[in-house]
Amino acid sequence: MADINDLKIDLDTSDLVLENYDFALVDDNERVRQQLHIRLLTFQGEWYLNTNFGVPYFENILGKQIDRALIESVIKAEIMKVADVLEITSFEMEIDASVRSLTVEFSVMTTFGVLDTTELLSVSPLTIPATTFNPSED
Repeated sequence: MADINDLKIDLDTSDLVLENYDFALVDDNERVRQQLHIRLLTFQGEWYLNTNFGVPYFENILGKQIDRALIESVIKAEIMKVADVLEITSFEMEIDASVRSLTVEFSVMTTFGVLDTTELLSVSPLTIPATTFNPSED
């Protein structure tokens, strides 16, 4: 497979990273980790250039009736959509309804080797994208 580079972002601030007055690039497992982070934190429909990109949080995850099996299958399906992810080798998730968070810890086998990562998927009215949140739609 050809080398794929991506613009590097700071995973804590989502800002582009500059090095020596130029945009930094990532590749290999660092790129895969970044793409997993972006995919899992994007609400489906949020990105106007591809409204199918991201996790269908409104459709399958958010709500009072939590279906753990459905949430796990949705998150795993999104992980597998990232380029160079070959298989999920371990997967754990923890739902904390009191603070409306979902922590996912997983390992994947990529074309570059094993990648371990943890994502905190916290959902509150402040983190729901304004472009997709419409409280009058009930």
